[in-house]
Amino acid sequence: MLKVGTILRGTYRIDSYLSSGGFGNTYVATNIEFDERIAIKEFFIKGVTQRDDNQTTVSVSNSENTNSFLEQKEKFKKEARRIRQLKNEHIVAVHDLFEENGTAYYVMDYVDGENLSEHLKRTGRAMTESEIRDILPQILEALKAVHNEGFCHLDIKPSNIMLEKDGKIKLIDFGASKQLGANGTLTTNAPTAFAQTPGYAPREQMEQNLDKIGPWTDIYALGATLYNLLTNNKPPLPSDIDDDMSEDKHLALPMPNVGEKMKQLVLRMMRTSRIQRPQTIQDVKDFEKEITSKVEPIVNIESSEMISENEETIVAKSAEKQQVESFNPQHNNPQPKYEARNIVKPEPENNAWKWILLWICFCIGTVWLINNCESNKIVTIGEIKEVKELEFLSPIGACKYTGPVDNYNRPNGVGEAYFDDGRYYKGPFDGGNLEGVNAYFKYPEGDTFTGEFRNNSFYKGKYTIAKDKSYFVGYYENGQPAGGSWYNKDGKVIQ
Repeated sequence: MLKVGTILRGTYRIDSYLSSGGFGNTYVATNIEFDERIAIKEFFIKGVTQRDDNQTTVSVSNSENTNSFLEQKEKFKKEARRIRQLKNEHIVAVHDLFEENGTAYYVMDYVDGENLSEHLKRTGRAMTESEIRDILPQILEALKAVHNEGFCHLDIKPSNIMLEKDGKIKLIDFGASKQLGANGTLTTNAPTAFAQTPGYAPREQMEQNLDKIGPWTDIYALGATLYNLLTNNKPPLPSDIDDDMSEDKHLALPMPNVGEKMKQLVLRMMRTSRIQRPQTIQDVKDFEKEITSKVEPIVNIESSEMISENEETIVAKSAEKQQVESFNPQHNNPQPKYEARNIVKPEPENNAWKWILLWICFCIGTVWLINNCESNKIVTIGEIKEVKELEFLSPIGACKYTGPVDNYNRPNGVGEAYFDDGRYYKGPFDGGNLEGVNAYFKYPEGDTFTGEFRNNSFYKGKYTIAKDKSYFVGYYENGQPAGGSWYNKDGKVIQ
């Protein structure tokens, strides 16, 4: 490695060693003319080059490798020129290129952060869908810029995506990138072999089929990257995906804690047949819009605080250190300081008479509603009926409901319910049942839940105790915390 303090080109001072790859070393340096921190990549082939006694000059250890060294050095310089063409805030920028000490160097932005592979190792957990939605549009913008300039990156993976401390994404390492021809595939003068990373390379890349490689090749690698980030598992080989005969490929690509639409995106991008994948980044963005679409904001009726989250996202952002933990049956959860209550009391056995009574009440209520729609203020908007203050006997109690209803005048869609005992719910209904994501529930004494309801009960989200602001984030069974963590008001895990 270059010694700390080494001056290159009379301008750049080496401050520290950063990392190494098969074809180079990267250093943190300072542009002494402007006192700016930068990064410098040095061309150095492991096993082929060596550093002379002065610890600075690079030479070829075996003269038979001289021609290979010179060819690879030109490719290294071409990589720098290629990156410099890509003017995009999500692609690391190259500022200078020069030869010195028997080798080549290029100067680029210093990224103050970590790559996504390092991020997974440091946190010890998969990324949440909310975190993925923050970074995915940035990665797509970077890849769109690459493809628009007529290149394929051909090495998209977590270790080549940098996450800065401010949350900005930077795409790096274009050593494997190749020029595309007019037909959108690799040019015929491209080399017959090129780098690939198992698990991230699709079939056409593994088989070195130049005329079948295009933007869709990077799209597969991005899908594999998303799979790794969402599960913290290494992506399978294309042959393993083909061997999985299940419809949703859950054997080869298990994603137990990932929402259905995000799964669909990953599966679509990782189709082993290139023609079945999205063909352009715009195709991906069009589908990505569906999984990032917002629902109607939820309003806390007392504080007027707006809560608006993406579908299948756990609302958990009250503290900087707070983390949303996926349900893991093996996870040893700390004992909660308070126990969140099940909003539905267990039904006793032999309760058929209650259901008969409920059905009779429902029929009577329906007849009454039909005859009194004026008092319930039913308004038809197109094919959707909106109702105000409908008296409704829900599975968790009697309430007054405002919102859309179905043909049987049952709550159906995002609405509000004021229960007779003082409870309040705002969120999705499905045929009269409390069912869906982005729900808000409040008890009379102030305890709240935000997240997903299933079968009229808490399923996934955040339960906050009003008394001391402690809260639980995770999964629930029968309305009780089952997988996740309790936090105090400062966002620290309660041991």
